[in-house]
Amino acid sequence: MLGGIPLKPQRKETWILANRNRTIRISVRLNESEHQALRSQCEASGLSMEGLIRKRICGVTVKARPPESYFALRREVAAIGNNINQIAYVANLSGKATLEQVQQTKDLLSQIWALLLEKM
Repeated sequence: MLGGIPLKPQRKETWILANRNRTIRISVRLNESEHQALRSQCEASGLSMEGLIRKRICGVTVKARPPESYFALRREVAAIGNNINQIAYVANLSGKATLEQVQQTKDLLSQIWALLLEKM
């Protein structure tokens, strides 16, 4: 908190701030199939109807939200990448890499490939 104001605004407060400049309201009528298509696009992208429509108006190609397994895979690959960076740092400090460090790096890269192939 900074002077009684939270540093990270809550979702509702963020929405209020974002919509402060949006003063024009538009009402649109849809038939059932159009409404269902809009809802399915919102579910696939993880956006609200308003957010999806705004992005489409601005010409943004809206992609489907990746599955949760994608984010877990990203975390695992990042952790393995950090291990590889630590090995590279030690190798750069000493001016050479030991056979063990090279083997560790190869093993970590193999883990990355195994994770990627498992998820595909």
